[in-house]
Amino acid sequence: MQSGSYLYAWLNNIYIIKLVGSLTYSTSGDLDAFINRIFSEGDFSNILIDLSETDSLDSTNLGLLAKIGRYTLDTFQRKTSMISPKEEINRVLKSMGFDSVFTVITEPEHFSGNLSAIPHTPRNERETAQTILDAHRTLMDLNEANRAVFKNVVKFLEKEIDSRETPPESQP
Repeated sequence: MQSGSYLYAWLNNIYIIKLVGSLTYSTSGDLDAFINRIFSEGDFSNILIDLSETDSLDSTNLGLLAKIGRYTLDTFQRKTSMISPKEEINRVLKSMGFDSVFTVITEPEHFSGNLSAIPHTPRNERETAQTILDAHRTLMDLNEANRAVFKNVVKFLEKEIDSRETPPESQP
């Protein structure tokens, strides 16, 4: 299984974000930082997600994609388009309620422009934990079924982050 990478292109005021390989929380900070940067700059009219070369996505990466879908729906009042020709990935997307924020295109499309790697953004453990927590909260907000599935994960992550913020007891 190929390890994952995130690529992007800027074309006609649209960001194209391509996820390649098997994507896990360990690299999700790069995607999260990129998403936060483009949202704060706000100089685009749309985002296209390309999953045509994605082998697998963990729940953190799914949550980051949901974040994009929510943002586009809230900001532009339209669903984000997502190219996803793989049936097994589409089953996961549907079960998570992605159809509420994405228009999934199941026919393979070919982007002919140049793609660049999303820059690496170093993150500490707390920042990584916060990315994972926020991604799971976003998934929970998509529908009630997700709320039930991820509520214990979110509670655990909240406790983990809180325990890391509490200064250790002074020892005599």
